[in-house]
This record gives sequence, structure tokens and C-alpha cells, in this order.
Amino acid sequence: MTTELKQYVVVLLPGFSNLVLGSATATVMATNSILGEDMYELRFAGFQTKQVMAEAGNLAMVEDVLDIDEGHGLLICGGSPVSYQADSGLVQWLRENAYRFGHVAGLATGGLVLAEAGLLNNHRAAIHWWDDGYLWDKHPQVRHVSDSFSVDRQRATSRGGTSTMDMMTFLLARDHGPELAESLAQHFIRARVGGTPKTHRQLLTAQQISEQPKLQSAVELMESNIEEPLTTDDISGHVGVSRRQLERLFRKHLESVPSKYYQQIRLEHARSLLHKSDLSIMDIAQQCGYSSGAHLSTSYRNTFGMTPSEERRRKTI
Repeated sequence: MTTELKQYVVVLLPGFSNLVLGSATATVMATNSILGEDMYELRFAGFQTKQVMAEAGNLAMVEDVLDIDEGHGLLICGGSPVSYQADSGLVQWLRENAYRFGHVAGLATGGLVLAEAGLLNNHRAAIHWWDDGYLWDKHPQVRHVSDSFSVDRQRATSRGGTSTMDMMTFLLARDHGPELAESLAQHFIRARVGGTPKTHRQLLTAQQISEQPKLQSAVELMESNIEEPLTTDDISGHVGVSRRQLERLFRKHLESVPSKYYQQIRLEHARSLLHKSDLSIMDIAQQCGYSSGAHLSTSYRNTFGMTPSEERRRKTI
């Protein structure tokens, strides 16, 4: 079953921070990898421009946000207050179009743009600025907080840097549950410290198979639908339990969540094909329910610590 992509539109302000941008986009891409399917896509935009210069001096090629109708989320990505440039046109566009997006977030000085557009009035907000007194005086209707990030209803703000990663983790976990937040934390901690990923899924024992027929049925469905993966909702519907109940069963008996366990099954199948067939990486990706060889490679490396190509070279040594 094909999942409809949820689109994040990232508007880059002149002088945007590469660290802030990377923190946001890496979290979204890691979520796709953890869930085992492309749930989200990113579109990069500027306001009435096709290229935006970052604080570090590099140019980013973008599309014009005026050409984008709607999206799951809108991220206004800024940087240091030193590089902030007010744009009345963008502020007006936000006032008129913010409602088209499921939620709107201001990253670093992007939060100031939201405040200027009136989108943070009567909302808690964490806005990066040198002088908090200036913010309070200029935007008294914003409930300024000292936290590194804030999420208040459909508005989110982060002060910048890695706090953006924490904010995005919160937003994405709001879509998929707290288990995703835990998986993202483990993913990025492992990336930083070089920990060894868990490479084998936990199998059901004979006793669990006898006592938990719903769980066994769910696993069998996953193993039978590798090329066209089912969603967690599909699986819970087929076995006759709620999604939340199915997630509880997986956590209790398999120390995982359904989406992660399903991904492990598909990756184990990919590993088998790498060793037992001469299929291309792209063909293996398609047979394992991945949209591209690159997507398979990212998930494979995160799980097994090497790319499919490296895995295949190992068998010839």
C-alpha cells in the first residue's frame, strides 16, 4: 500500500544557519528511515527568489514559496540575529497563507518572522534574539518563554542549533507516538557515539505464539507483505486489534514497535537477496518495499552498520 507523502516546506531566510537547517532536515529523514517508508518529503523555498545565501556564505537553490499551495508543515528557517533581515512581503504572505499548512514553525530568527506576522499572538514561543527585552517590548502579545523550544497548538519555535532537532522530534512524535521520539533519540545518540546497532530482531517463542495469536498473525502479515508493505493501521485492522493495542503487544513481547519490527523483516530479506542473488541494489530495494536504492541504503546502514554495496562485497571476500 502506498503511503501519501506528507510535505514539509522549508523557507530559507537570508543568512539562515546550516546547523539549524541540518537539525530540522536530518530529523525528518531519520524518521523516514526509522518508520521504514517515505512518510515525509522536504521542499526548500525562498520568498520571491531562486537562491538564498546562508550565514556561512554558501548558496542554496530553492523554489519560490509563492508557487507552493499547502503542506503538512511550514518551517521558517533563520539564523543568528546578526544576519536577520526583515521582509514585509514574506510577513504579509504568512498572514494570508499560514492556514494552508498543518502547523507552522519558526527556527532561530524564523520565530521573529512569525511574531511579526502575528502568528504567535497568545502563544508560547522561544525566539532567538540577543535582547529579550526588545522582543517583549515589540511583541507583547507573544508569551515569551526561556525554553530552548516551544510547541503551542499549531505553532512551534526553536531558538536554533540542536534545539531545532528536539522541536522536530516533538512534532514528529505528535504524528506517530512517543516510541518514535525514543527511536530518534537512540538514532542520533548512536550516530554521535558510534554505538553498535541491534542487527537481529527478536523472534516469538513457541509459548508466545500459543499465548499471543494476534501478535503472531501480525508478524505473519509482515513477513507475507514485503514488496508492498502494509501500514500499522492496516495490520491492526486485519488482526482485529486497535493500533495502540498492537503497539503495546510489540513493546511487551518483542521490545520494538510495529513499524521498526516490520522494517527489520524487510531489511533481513534484503540481506538475504544480497547474498543469494545477483539482483541490482535498485531491484532489491523494490522487492523489499523501498522507493529507491538510496532509501534502502540509508536504512540498511543505520541497522547493519554498512551499505548494501559493502554487504555484497563482503560475500566475495
